[in-house]
Amino acid sequence: MEYDPTRPQVREQENFDKYFDVETISMAMEGYVNRRDAAVLRKRALLFLVEFSQKERDVFIPYLALCYFDRFSSREALRVYELELAVVCCLFLASKMRNNSFSVHLFLVSFSSSFEPQYPPTGLTNLTVFALQDHRAKSEHQQRPYTGDGGSDSQCA
Repeated sequence: MEYDPTRPQVREQENFDKYFDVETISMAMEGYVNRRDAAVLRKRALLFLVEFSQKERDVFIPYLALCYFDRFSSREALRVYELELAVVCCLFLASKMRNNSFSVHLFLVSFSSSFEPQYPPTGLTNLTVFALQDHRAKSEHQQRPYTGDGGSDSQCA
């Protein structure tokens, strides 16, 4: 039987539905892009992200961190003083998910000289405690780097 793209097999349709549901869960909430306050916070977050990730060679990490930030900030009300902490946490998670040789110590050291938080000190304490826990969470974002030759199993986030 030949493949007919207009009439996918039942199993393919089930997989498509499953992946589509997962994708919509991982996206920012509906209407997020039209909110004026969200646009202002996202712009500031993007500036912090650019500043924090200047030494990062894998460009997918800041992109993934911004996706995490969009998802989080579309569901939670962020105060301005929490913005930097949220961006650092998103960058931390993106780095941890993407990089097999991720070092919590090096990550925290990289921020110690340039990171002057604008929020209460408990925020930095929470980040440090979170970072020092032995998280073994891995996801489909942790893959071989994209090579461009079709040999990578990279997928769009």
